[in-house]
Amino acid sequence: MTAVSEERPIAAVPGKVRPSREAVIAKLISDDRRRRRLAGPRSVGMIVLSIVGVLVVWWLVVVVFQIPRFVLPNPVEVLQQFVGSIPLLAEEAVPTLQEVLIGFAITVAVFVPVGVLIASSRVFEGFVNPLLVISQSTPMIAFAPLLITAFGYSIVPKVVMVVLIAFFPVVVNTVVGIKSVSQDVVDLGRSMGASNAKMLLKVRLPAALPSIFAGLRVAITLSVIGAVVGEYAGADAGLGRLIVVASGRLNTPLVFATVIALAIIGLVLYKLVELAEWASLPWHRDKRGRPGR
Repeated sequence: MTAVSEERPIAAVPGKVRPSREAVIAKLISDDRRRRRLAGPRSVGMIVLSIVGVLVVWWLVVVVFQIPRFVLPNPVEVLQQFVGSIPLLAEEAVPTLQEVLIGFAITVAVFVPVGVLIASSRVFEGFVNPLLVISQSTPMIAFAPLLITAFGYSIVPKVVMVVLIAFFPVVVNTVVGIKSVSQDVVDLGRSMGASNAKMLLKVRLPAALPSIFAGLRVAITLSVIGAVVGEYAGADAGLGRLIVVASGRLNTPLVFATVIALAIIGLVLYKLVELAEWASLPWHRDKRGRPGR
């Protein structure tokens, strides 16, 4: 086996023209634009196919096993109920959406700083960590009737339930993001005379933002669950209350229609948080891509 000499260049293949650097760059740019242009329709197509697949399986289960309407209605009947109940669903969605947004805003305003404190202070971390673990091993739904007893049917118990259910991923992801900053970067900043406050504001928090937004994406969907749990316990209005009323009347199609409305609200809110992440973290766009892709 002979080695190729470094002094003699490999002969070009006869009849094959080597593309120029400009042509290669132009081809790469064209391929990237084409990929980005097709990413959106491809993503929408996959979502549509998955939904259609679920509906087909649902319909087959109902038809094959002859499931009664009050147990599991067929998807066509549920979609008809959803379309016919849009005014009612929109009216009941307003208080639920208020509870979700207020509770989520409180969660972000309170528990992102709590996560920063946990990551910055070993004493505070040792004090708070056991409480966080205990909170997650306790079924929060057990507190819903107590909150209704204390605050009545007002918006307060629902907002508190949203915070209790949604805060954990915000705290955990904030701590993980703050602690994931490379020690070399921290040492470099300190060697340049940066104080702890400057290191936090200029280095640690910007580096932790992708992780924090990951926690916010989880928290916004949990906020919808928290609002519904609060309305289950007692409410004058809301989609959770509508599910309770429809279930009591054995109106199963309306129950499923309400669940579809909640799923749409959760999906829209998730995409809004994703859009906020994409807009506020330009240096992270290459990893995340555009929202919905």
